[in-house]
Amino acid sequence: QYVSDVKFANGDQWDASSYKNRKANNRSALVYNKIPANVKYVVNNARSCTPEIKVHPISDGASKNTAKIYDGILKSIQYKSNAKSAYVKALESAVIGGVGAFRIIVEDVDYDSKPEITVKPIKDPTFLLLDPNAEHTDFSDANYAFFIKWISKDEFEEMYPDKETSPYR
Repeated sequence: QYVSDVKFANGDQWDASSYKNRKANNRSALVYNKIPANVKYVVNNARSCTPEIKVHPISDGASKNTAKIYDGILKSIQYKSNAKSAYVKALESAVIGGVGAFRIIVEDVDYDSKPEITVKPIKDPTFLLLDPNAEHTDFSDANYAFFIKWISKDEFEEMYPDKETSPYR
């Protein structure tokens, strides 16, 4: 239903048969779309006071200095990857279609250096497959999540020259 919600929010608010019927009978099919203003209100309100990650020392052996170090590392990751835009895009998707998400990508540059961590937006959350056994509404207890990205056959063959494509596609 995410896709139909997005279409509705973008002004496609008549069902196809009614719209076609009205146009065939030379009747108007106006749309007074009030949704974008409401979405903008919620998103801009969140944009002005974006929540931040804060590390607190709570278990044995944890110290305030260690928490400050982790805070600094997290702020650096968020700043370098422009995480705020990913958070805002996730919120916008959630407000419009009920589902919003962002990705945290960890890439090993090489064995001698630390991994590169970035926060990226997900423009279309319908490409996410989340654990159906998760019980929390925010999927914080999910055991897995898959992000599907469709690519052309030519792009696949360029990325994976030694792999075969499926005969079913």
